[in-house]
Amino acid sequence: MSEEKFMQKEFDQLSRYYEEDLLFHKVPDQCMAPFFKKGDAVAGIPVSPTDLPYFWDEVILAETEGMPPLLRRVLRGSQPGLVTLVTLNTTEPHTQHKAEDIVIKASYRIIWHRSAVHTRIAHIEHAAASRASFA
Repeated sequence: MSEEKFMQKEFDQLSRYYEEDLLFHKVPDQCMAPFFKKGDAVAGIPVSPTDLPYFWDEVILAETEGMPPLLRRVLRGSQPGLVTLVTLNTTEPHTQHKAEDIVIKASYRIIWHRSAVHTRIAHIEHAAASRASFA
């Protein structure tokens, strides 16, 4: 099974369990390294705007006006209704490392993270176990 299909299968199972609008996101770059690397997959469940302050200083998926979903650490903004979004890896080029006083359209708490490397290892271990059972 390919890595993409393996991740999709996990995400489908997660969707059935939560029965909510999950947001699936593939990490496009290294701006959130070392915890989230390019190619990793994450999924999040919606956070109501009134609950967002409970997630200050946490990594969330944030939807903002005119931008694709961003995986960022969320901090309190200068006034209610505004947030600051920051990257973890400030050495990543071509990335705005700090966006202050942003209005978030929707936010999602991360409930699932699949590292591309871990997926490959799990797939290899599963294949090895399958071969061993036939020996």
